[in-house]
Amino acid sequence: MTLKIYFIVLLSFIMTGCMFSSGKVTVNNLKDEDKGPKKVFIENSTPYFVEMNESLKENGFTVMSQPTQVKLNEIQAKGAMSDNDESITRWGISLLTKTKGGWTCALTDSNILYFTLVLNDVSNNNSVMILKQLGSDGPCTTIKPVFPTLCKALSENW
Repeated sequence: MTLKIYFIVLLSFIMTGCMFSSGKVTVNNLKDEDKGPKKVFIENSTPYFVEMNESLKENGFTVMSQPTQVKLNEIQAKGAMSDNDESITRWGISLLTKTKGGWTCALTDSNILYFTLVLNDVSNNNSVMILKQLGSDGPCTTIKPVFPTLCKALSENW
């Protein structure tokens, strides 16, 4: 009898982890403007740097290792900025995560989290776009990792 109870509890635990799916990406364009070439850098320290880097590149972005703030400051001091200046990395990305009740994916060690991607214009220190999605941070039974869908949505709204 107790073996049946353990089996039912285990089965319900596994099924609960499989019942979720990745949420829809919500996009909030705070400022609509031509952003020029898809050239960005990741502003904050995140354990998902590699995953973001790969997904951004798959969606046509050039990912710089660091901003070119010195060059940007020089151009701002002169009062003009050319979008064609290839040495400038104007766009920074911050990736933030928030736990969703401590959910983990069934049969893997991946987690289900709320992800927020913020696109910032470093030339004037303004946030330009905010993208949000609920999903996994790695392989999961029925939930796909959010990185490809977040980066695709960013590319489509560029």
